[in-house]
Amino acid sequence: MMKVKNFIYLFLFISLFSCTKKLDTGYFTMDMPYGWSYEPGNGTDSFVGTITTSSGTISFDYSTMGYASSLIATEQQYLTDEKNWSSSTCYFCDPDVTYVPKEKLEAETKRLMQQQAIKGALPIKVEANIEYTKKIRVPDDKWRRYYPGADYIADLKYKDSTIYVPIRIPQSIKSHNIRLDTTQQYIIKTIWPQTATEGKTGVYIKSRTSQLNFNMVGDGLSEGDQEKALKAFKTITLKK
Repeated sequence: MMKVKNFIYLFLFISLFSCTKKLDTGYFTMDMPYGWSYEPGNGTDSFVGTITTSSGTISFDYSTMGYASSLIATEQQYLTDEKNWSSSTCYFCDPDVTYVPKEKLEAETKRLMQQQAIKGALPIKVEANIEYTKKIRVPDDKWRRYYPGADYIADLKYKDSTIYVPIRIPQSIKSHNIRLDTTQQYIIKTIWPQTATEGKTGVYIKSRTSQLNFNMVGDGLSEGDQEKALKAFKTITLKK
């Protein structure tokens, strides 16, 4: 009889700390652990709110206009967007030349010539934007001596000239696990710190057919809350 009672107590104890309750905000549903509480917020163009856990808060942003942050970029996303690591707005450019898109070259040249004729200004040289090739590679020992600390080297080539740009991946990316998943409807990014309590735990969901996107993220969550959050993220269902 004592063994049966002990088993019942153990079952109730496990159930108390492992069970979840259904959260339905009207915009999305999620299986939320017992002990966590939900509070809607006041968003201007989005539906926002917070969830309070035992170790912190998790905020969310549901936007039909694509305003929800995509959280931390993956390493590939960081490398793809040259604005992240480029220190120049125009490699290979001549400072005495005005560069315009190729399809606007003729019209812009005529406009500037007319402007010069009216104002008597000095001639302005106009050319199409420079299009150079880009190759990003991992540096070997030789290149690491030239660029210590570089995670990648970008080889930028135009005609007979080559510029080498060292790239350092931000610590915020290096210190997080970042996983990308896709479904027929959504692109899903899940992030969590490599060391619990030292980073962001979150999920970003983007529609593949509309501007709808959503994020939910907490900062500095305990290891237990991080584990619960990652499980809860998998149960999120967005309502359109």
